Amino acid sequence: MTATVAAWSVLVALVAAPAAGQSLGQVAAQEAARRKAITAPARVITDEDLRVTRPSPIVAPAPIAAADDPGTPAPNRTPARLRVGAPPQIPVQAVGGGDVAIEASISSDGRVTGIARVRHAAPFTEALSAAVQGWQFAPAVDVAPPPRDRPDAPPVRTPTEASVLVLGLFRPPALFNGTLGTPPVDVGRASEMVPYPTSPPPLPAFPPNAFIDGVVVVELSIDASGAVAGTRLVHSSAAFDQAALDTVSYLRFRPAQLRGRPSPSFVYVVAAFRAPVTL
Repeated sequence: MTATVAAWSVLVALVAAPAAGQSLGQVAAQEAARRKAITAPARVITDEDLRVTRPSPIVAPAPIAAADDPGTPAPNRTPARLRVGAPPQIPVQAVGGGDVAIEASISSDGRVTGIARVRHAAPFTEALSAAVQGWQFAPAVDVAPPPRDRPDAPPVRTPTEASVLVLGLFRPPALFNGTLGTPPVDVGRASEMVPYPTSPPPLPAFPPNAFIDGVVVVELSIDASGAVAGTRLVHSSAAFDQAALDTVSYLRFRPAQLRGRPSPSFVYVVAAFRAPVTL
């Protein structure tokens, strides 16, 4: 393209030469002298300069997760998980309902060694605590990476003590959630080792196709953000299962903390339904 422009310049100069009283030889000599005087020729413009290019999208690097920080040991624990246990008996003498929260201490062999009350509603706290006292868990396990001098060795697994949150949702014997009993009250504070609901959980609705009492136990898998990542029926009562699952799907938790960092965990919800008393 540059050669074409130069040729046109010379042609224009030659055509205009007679009008200026110059001979063709003089014009050619002047053009040769002009070219010799150019010490830094202009950059050659090519077809690539005329093409339209689109800038590449800017992709910000992904932030390094706290657990991936090489300077801090990452939480690596398998949480305690319910292995076997009977649901609580529904207190038939109660005229109301309420929600209960207890924190169970689990030994390194999976036994329940203690119960701490967090949210209380009589007589449901007592019924739930008595049932959970007999539950058996697969213990929590700390998983340590192999030694640096033996990178191919299997990780070291050590059973350890842990805590588990258990929630009780006890419906009153009525179609609506109004209660004649004492309202639930907070009587303690859950430790950072367990997740905890960010707001009081609602009581499940009584299914329209149910005519008797029922108890459902649901296992919630809580991720490191506090969201419910999965549910599992531990104890089923067919007419009430879906009502219990619908209720727990709305729960949101403050996540458990392990060594100061959010950690996945399990929570157990006992949903107890009493048939409405009608006149």
